[in-house]
Amino acid sequence: MSIYGRDEIERILNKYGDTIYRMAFIQVKNRDVADDIYQEVCMRLIKQKARIEPEEHLKAWLLRATIH
Repeated sequence: MSIYGRDEIERILNKYGDTIYRMAFIQVKNRDVADDIYQEVCMRLIKQKARIEPEEHLKAWLLRATIH
């Protein structure tokens, strides 16, 4: 079970989802691969065992996860 609730994950992805996808697309220049990266980052967020705070650290974590 995720440390983040469903509503919280939805809020995070609504706020940062476009940024995550754009970062992935810039890295790979392929929509299908960028979709896969986006999905993997979402799964990593869901599986995250510790809350990431403050919000700036969460954004940085999401972007690092996207790049790696």
